[in-house]
Amino acid sequence: MMNACSTEHGGARRLGLAILAVLLAAGTAAAAPLSLQEAVEMALDRNPGLASVRYDLKSAEGSRLSSYNAFVPTVGLSGSFRQSTYRYDDPRVDLSTGRLIAGGMDESYQVQGSIRQNLIDLPSIYQFKASGEDVGAARASYRVSEADLIYQVRQQYYLLLQAIRLAEVAEDALEVSEEQLRKSEALFELGSVARTDVLQARVNRAAAVQEEISARNAVEFERAQLAILLGLEVGEPLEIALDVENPPAAEELEEQPLIAQAQQGLPEVDRARAQLAGAADRKKAAFWNQFPSMDGSLFYSKEQETFAGLTDLDDLKQGAAWGFGFGVSWNIFDGFNTIGNIKRTRANHAAAREELRRQRLAAALGVRQALIAIQDAREGVRAAEESVNLASENLKLQQALYENGGGTILELNNAQVEHTRARNSHVEAQVALHLAFAQLDRALGR
Repeated sequence: MMNACSTEHGGARRLGLAILAVLLAAGTAAAAPLSLQEAVEMALDRNPGLASVRYDLKSAEGSRLSSYNAFVPTVGLSGSFRQSTYRYDDPRVDLSTGRLIAGGMDESYQVQGSIRQNLIDLPSIYQFKASGEDVGAARASYRVSEADLIYQVRQQYYLLLQAIRLAEVAEDALEVSEEQLRKSEALFELGSVARTDVLQARVNRAAAVQEEISARNAVEFERAQLAILLGLEVGEPLEIALDVENPPAAEELEEQPLIAQAQQGLPEVDRARAQLAGAADRKKAAFWNQFPSMDGSLFYSKEQETFAGLTDLDDLKQGAAWGFGFGVSWNIFDGFNTIGNIKRTRANHAAAREELRRQRLAAALGVRQALIAIQDAREGVRAAEESVNLASENLKLQQALYENGGGTILELNNAQVEHTRARNSHVEAQVALHLAFAQLDRALGR
């Protein structure tokens, strides 16, 4: 009986442990660290700044739809009701009834419709083309905002990673200072060191505590900055993956092909190119506005004394009028408005041409700056790695000398400070290399 009960309780315990393991696994999966790519995708989906730019694109598409009036007819339909009351100066006799008629009332119903179509209107055609270029420029502007947001997210992601790594260094430094304090107190009790060494070790520990607190606060600040970019509340839990793949250390980057790639596909260049094409179309529209335009129209109207007669579809000719016409419109003089518009559109076209040239130069400059930043960051990483190795060896040497009575607490403290500083510089150099490659991606519009 006891064995059966033990078996039953054991089975229930194993079942409970299995359920707990499943729940813990689910919780772990729900709180999985956010990778860099996942952070970028979340920002593109939830960032409010990028969402507002989407509406600018929709506005440009709406303007494009309005410009179709140059090719489709304008249809109008209207209806009216008229009632007239009149009085005679001398009453009249109705011969059929013998009654006096002092006045009367007339009623009429009318419906009319028309269709108008532009036949020759070159300014409207060029305005239509310009609206298409406006949509292209708006799409390029959206791509600019996307590229800016991606770069900001990458930058902030790496800054958060840097803050986390620096916090880890600060925690390690705090542990070292606490261990040094214990050793100093133990050596003081044995009479191997002076009391001033213990006091100095306590001062070092207090400084390490302050640095560790500042490092943790920096992590929370950078985490909040990233949360805002992702469209999250600053208080929402946000963890990132710490195993970020390092950039290639020996990749050769050729400047001229990268500049050509940037000048061809950078969204800022595409936007300037679309704006230049739109300015050229508006300049043509202003020029052709000096010349006449031609349109054609069809119309039909019907008038009856009763509403029933108006809606009688069997007899569309009774009380009806219809026809067609062609019109020519020529704005011969409009108070210098057309001349001024021509000069304005020519200036805008010249300015757009220079803006495209400026963006192409800026694209080349952005690539060169990114390549210089990558080169500097690579050299910084190599120098920082060497500094960490030297600082580690020096710290081990100073620890051994101090514990054996051959060194001073000041020399050991200096070695610990230099080691911590070297580790911090190594973290910052690695993050600088990541940021430099992110800068290159932004310079290429990726």
